[in-house]
Amino acid sequence: MNLEDFPARLNAVSPNEWLARTLVGLMVLVFAVTVLLGGGLLQADGRVHVALGSNYGPFTLAGQWWRLLAAQFLHFGLIHIGFNAMALWQVGPLAERLFGRWHFLLLFLLAGIGGGFGTLIWHPQVNSAGASGAIFGLIGGLLAFVSRRDLGVPLALVNNLRRSFLSFGGISLAAGFLLPGVDNAAHVGGLVTGFVLGLVLARPVDVAARQGADLPRLIAVTAVALVCFIWLGSRLQA
Repeated sequence: MNLEDFPARLNAVSPNEWLARTLVGLMVLVFAVTVLLGGGLLQADGRVHVALGSNYGPFTLAGQWWRLLAAQFLHFGLIHIGFNAMALWQVGPLAERLFGRWHFLLLFLLAGIGGGFGTLIWHPQVNSAGASGAIFGLIGGLLAFVSRRDLGVPLALVNNLRRSFLSFGGISLAAGFLLPGVDNAAHVGGLVTGFVLGLVLARPVDVAARQGADLPRLIAVTAVALVCFIWLGSRLQA
């Protein structure tokens, strides 16, 4: 595929990325509400986050599975929300344009849930929150996308993107192992979930290939993912 005409083909299938920007705005809005409710601007009050829906293992494993979704939009302090908002602002638009709006949203949410399960498996007593698992899921999804040579992404761009994603993910994971308080289990869980989903959700960067309703595919992917999550949840509760 020609690198010169790729931007035009990408614009034809996905001309904007408003959903990724909206998710960043939603995260910031939820953080502001959390602070107003006493969650803390710089130093987080974990009790408030638990009340609002953070992924607190004893509660999540007791059947409050909705926390795996809610926790993605909660953050522990200004630095936490700042890093995640910046990362999503950088990674999200490209993922939205390559996958398409609703495929991107499904990838984001399901990868975030996968990251939450990573936390429950690795250290089930921790109070965890944040969008980093979902963001790592986007990185995993993008790595899966550029690994497929049948989707119309020029090889030169594939190589550049792969280097960027691997560098970003590697540095972030290394920092997570070195710095205290970083939930690397969520990062790994989100990355793996996102890569698997990315292989399934990726579609050619071509208008004709994306014509027609894709709702059955989205429903099928969601159903299979939820069955896997339900099975995993039952194993963790056993």
